[in-house]
Amino acid sequence: MKVKAYRGLSDRIMIGGIPKKLFILLSTVSAVLFLSLESIYVLIISFVLYLLLVLLYRIDPFFLEILLIHVNQPDRFDS
Repeated sequence: MKVKAYRGLSDRIMIGGIPKKLFILLSTVSAVLFLSLESIYVLIISFVLYLLLVLLYRIDPFFLEILLIHVNQPDRFDS
């Protein structure tokens, strides 16, 4: 019998299913916005964003690394 285990449960660099640095960034920005705006909607949007990131990382564990490589590539077709 095979048991399905997600990367966030076995890797030390993951917190809650997303990379540690991304989790810290998301939670810090959410806390700052919540404390400054004093709006519950910020927490709801942050939670939905967190769930979306967890879904993306379950589909592709190297999502952020590939995105960063793509963003840092120079433009080849400048005219």
